[in-house]
Amino acid sequence: MSAFALQSCGDSHRVPGDSDAVIWLRERFAQARAARTKLQIQGAGTHSQVPANVSVISFKDHAGIVEYDPSDLVVTVRCGTPLIQLEQALASHGQMLGFEPVVQHNNTVGGAVALGWSGSRRPYAGALRDHLIGIRLVDGQGRDLRFGGRVVKNVAGFDVARLAGGSRGMLGALLEVTLRVMPRPEAEMTVSIACSAQEALSMMLKGGQGPGLLSGSFYVDGHLFLRYSGTCPSVRDALARLNADYAEVSDEYAPWRSVAHQEHTFFLPRPDEMLWRVSVRPDAPLHASTGAIDWAGGLRWIWMPSADNKLHEWARNHGGHASPWVSSAGCDWRALSEDMNALSHGLADIFDPHRIFDRSVLQTTAKECAPCA
Repeated sequence: MSAFALQSCGDSHRVPGDSDAVIWLRERFAQARAARTKLQIQGAGTHSQVPANVSVISFKDHAGIVEYDPSDLVVTVRCGTPLIQLEQALASHGQMLGFEPVVQHNNTVGGAVALGWSGSRRPYAGALRDHLIGIRLVDGQGRDLRFGGRVVKNVAGFDVARLAGGSRGMLGALLEVTLRVMPRPEAEMTVSIACSAQEALSMMLKGGQGPGLLSGSFYVDGHLFLRYSGTCPSVRDALARLNADYAEVSDEYAPWRSVAHQEHTFFLPRPDEMLWRVSVRPDAPLHASTGAIDWAGGLRWIWMPSADNKLHEWARNHGGHASPWVSSAGCDWRALSEDMNALSHGLADIFDPHRIFDRSVLQTTAKECAPCA
């Protein structure tokens, strides 16, 4: 048994930040396969929980922008790069990440991709996976794989790169990602409208989705927040045509930070209740316990007694799914249906047939076979 396998659970092994990263990872993965050691891939570690008997492969040192030409609206970056650094580099050229990722606690680009989280701009500018055009990873067999490319118009073969979005490190260790970027709007204005949840949903649906002036809509605590982005004249014209009594928000970024970072008081823990993240059709009717609405109606946040699991059926009946939200660890994937769980394991087995990467976020079923030989 190797010295690596003898390390106690929770040990952190840092990927080097140079060209030796692939060789380093291949050696660690080979040792893990031989010793049947479980590994967890981490960025900054801000949204992960390390189960017992799992060792950590940290990408904190594997950082830096690999290639960035602002005229191409594309950036290739190492996955250990803090998001705040990438955002600052893009902002210096008047650009931004269109999927509006969570930027806090020095979290990394690779972590954002692995979690697959998109902010309130998602319905209007696209989800993270829509902006992910290329990846480089080392899989469980030690293969150095590249999918997609470094140009937006890359349509050759299967779009495997998008599988990395939300994969939670189960496919392999992401080394680099290539992301499409967007120009920053000339002007943005956020307004607040006092209304009921039903009125807010109706206004969200009327606002439309896809490219346009409206770039964010979120409802919580009796107030609907709308964000308009574009040129100064177009934003002023949109507000003039807004058929509702509204108040301008002085700090236009505050509502969206409170949502993306879950700093709003709505997200504070409640005794004997569990917070549920419910993804449904935008036009789905409101559940009686709906407390907050995002993604132009497509994402609902609901507090319910922790023992009540009827929300799964309600979400499925309206074209989606419900997952209990586990504070710092994020979404609990064990709420996946049996079919989706089997599909997720099947995809992961293609890249990691020996199952050396931690899959604890997926439920373990009686039908699950033993790790491949």
